[in-house]
Amino acid sequence: MNKLTKFNGISYVVPTDDTNKAIGKKHIAKRKMPLKEIVNESINLQFKDLFKSTKQYEFIIDKLRDEKKISDCTTSWIDHSNGSKKEMIVLLRILQSKGYYKSNKNITTLQILLVCNNTFGEDISPGYINHTPIDALNINYIEPAKDHIFN
Repeated sequence: MNKLTKFNGISYVVPTDDTNKAIGKKHIAKRKMPLKEIVNESINLQFKDLFKSTKQYEFIIDKLRDEKKISDCTTSWIDHSNGSKKEMIVLLRILQSKGYYKSNKNITTLQILLVCNNTFGEDISPGYINHTPIDALNINYIEPAKDHIFN
């Protein structure tokens, strides 16, 4: 059950119970998220849920495996070099701008947090996500979706 609290007239949800498991216990004590963000997002969100098609998702997964970012057998993130969490965040943001996701809206901090945890098995703080701009890294191994035919 989530705990509802108000601060400066804005309703917030302090995640507890199952939400703790989904978004990582490490940051729960100091995290407050806007109610609208929690209500609109499933705590079970997976990377594949963001994509327009299964073929686009599989294409990106293959690219990540080729680049040795995720495991050959699972979607666990295996690149633990310096800056790898920043790369994960930038990757999730540029896939939106390159036309791979269903929604035209920018990916939210909560969505990034959930995908990193649920799909890649990585716990990243919301503060780190918020302070990582889309242009923090140049990820040149991802081409725009329109350059490929996904039927």
